[in-house]
Amino acid sequence: MQKGIKIIYMQNNKFSFIVIFLIILYTFNFKWVLSQPTINGIGLVIFDGGLNNYWVPTDTINIYSDSTYNKLLAYVIKDSIESFKFFYLNISAKIDKSFIEYDNDKYGVLIDNILVPDKIKIIIGKKGNKNQYGWIHFNCKLFSIVTWRTLFLSHPLFILKETVNFHFYDSFEGKELNIKVDQINNDLDYILYPIEINRSWLKVRLVTPSDYCNENIKNVKEYIVWIKYVDNKGYPMVWFYPRGC
Repeated sequence: MQKGIKIIYMQNNKFSFIVIFLIILYTFNFKWVLSQPTINGIGLVIFDGGLNNYWVPTDTINIYSDSTYNKLLAYVIKDSIESFKFFYLNISAKIDKSFIEYDNDKYGVLIDNILVPDKIKIIIGKKGNKNQYGWIHFNCKLFSIVTWRTLFLSHPLFILKETVNFHFYDSFEGKELNIKVDQINNDLDYILYPIEINRSWLKVRLVTPSDYCNENIKNVKEYIVWIKYVDNKGYPMVWFYPRGC
């Protein structure tokens, strides 16, 4: 099972190469070496038609350079049933546009901050190694906001950056536990089933070896533990399999 976070950086001159690269990884079920980056966001904006699940080709979402909405930076249009495109204005340097897969072939844009209910700061791409930001005005008819709390409670999870974040606790803000997790091919073999959330903490059912997509596996050990699921900035410390088994 790939612990993959599919992040696409869309550049016109590199898009074909990236698509081929991803197909190869998916076909041979390799573990993507870039599968566990830091996800610098507190949630996702999903251009899905919002509450009405309806977005006609003439609809656009304007992206502004700051929260005053005085300078138009870019805009988003729907170019097909399942996809959307960014268009940048008055930018000489090329910016990679990044989308994160949250469901099978469905993508969102990271939220950096929400100042007030209708002013949302998003990460619209990268310029070198630095995030580039834009501001959008919330419109429930055109897109939805998904928080990590909502997303993670509905998916089996694994821990990002296991060498740093692999810690289990006996209770909310409790004592750390010493739990031995099985390994397979030098990878930790486990799955976390979410139970409840309390602030930045998540109660989970830890299963090792993982029974995800393999209900007939034997000698499974189960533990009810707590983990930190977001860091102090609200960035996620866990992720999930957006394409399922």
